[in-house]
Amino acid sequence: MLKLRSADIPEMERWLKHRFPYTHHSIQDEMLQLYGNAILRSILNRVHKSQTFAVIVDGTQDITRTEQESICIRYVSDDLQPIEDFVGFYALDETTGSMLATCIKDCLMRFQLPIEKLRGQTYDGASNMSGKYNGCQAIIRRDQPLAAYVHCSAHCANLIAAAVCSSSPIVRDSIQLVNELGVLFNASGKLKALFSKIRGSFHK
Repeated sequence: MLKLRSADIPEMERWLKHRFPYTHHSIQDEMLQLYGNAILRSILNRVHKSQTFAVIVDGTQDITRTEQESICIRYVSDDLQPIEDFVGFYALDETTGSMLATCIKDCLMRFQLPIEKLRGQTYDGASNMSGKYNGCQAIIRRDQPLAAYVHCSAHCANLIAAAVCSSSPIVRDSIQLVNELGVLFNASGKLKALFSKIRGSFHK
């Protein structure tokens, strides 16, 4: 796209001919970072206009087994519509309630969002998040008692669906079989090719 635009922008064409042109991976990474920062500033400007906000946090391990916490901000727009915006992934060394609470408070401080305006926290039901005394929600509420904790409805629905599937032997065994087949075929390039061939035969 940059090369296409350079066809009618001489200044850009000159930049593309530099020793480290705009197509160099380090410059592309920097440009993406600048785009990301601009989007984040736009989101935070809208959040600052809101009188109150809530946080939604969930974590999982990435492909390198690093724990990544996803943080979203929920707020109300000028026309009273609830909005949830993703504001970033944050890597943690451990997932204790105190570490998670520190991560959230650090993010709010960086975003210049006063914890006094925090009115809600939404996490899963794990003890490190929902614990009454040492969970993340309890630690946050010590600083802001008005930040009510709510168990994530999507996570609740997932738990219910999993329990329903487990209660039926046919459904439970079918899901387990599909999972085991997926693991088996992904373990070998040869088996993966065989699976693709079998799958293609059903579409003929």
